[in-house]
Amino acid sequence: MGFRYEVAQNEETSVNFSVDPYEDKCHLAEERQNCLLERLRANCSFNTSAGKHTFMLQLILSSKVKLSDKHIMNILGLKEYSTNHCRLYSSILNLLGHIASQLKLISVSLHSFPLTDLQDLCYRVADCFDSLFYVPVTSSHDDLSCALSFTWNDRFNSMWPLLYLLAREYEYK
Repeated sequence: MGFRYEVAQNEETSVNFSVDPYEDKCHLAEERQNCLLERLRANCSFNTSAGKHTFMLQLILSSKVKLSDKHIMNILGLKEYSTNHCRLYSSILNLLGHIASQLKLISVSLHSFPLTDLQDLCYRVADCFDSLFYVPVTSSHDDLSCALSFTWNDRFNSMWPLLYLLAREYEYK
């Protein structure tokens, strides 16, 4: 809390300490900002794949299931007749195609990569398209003094649609 120092202009020199409202507002704004930063650190880790299991990724890599683009778009909730959805899907495919071509330079088989590394790649791609791969989590005990909520949850287990598309692009490269 800030204090303002005032000296009276009369013969009796007296000192008056009072609270400066501007400094008090700055202090409250600082507290709100610190609250937001603490919630960000607590609820949103920058490594979103930490602590996730890789069994679904192994299942996707070892299965012989073939899905068409129409199936994947339907799984992602994209409409095939919408031009914006088709552009979004093609940008995902372009990004995964670029990643697959870079991985192809390193190794012959996608199975030779550690599953945790593949999972991390999938989560990094999902972070680029966060509204498609994450859903907001509503909590009953949200702090009302903080205006924003940073709690998100995965929409897909281990981002398996991205790994499926990455494996498919890897085969084509």
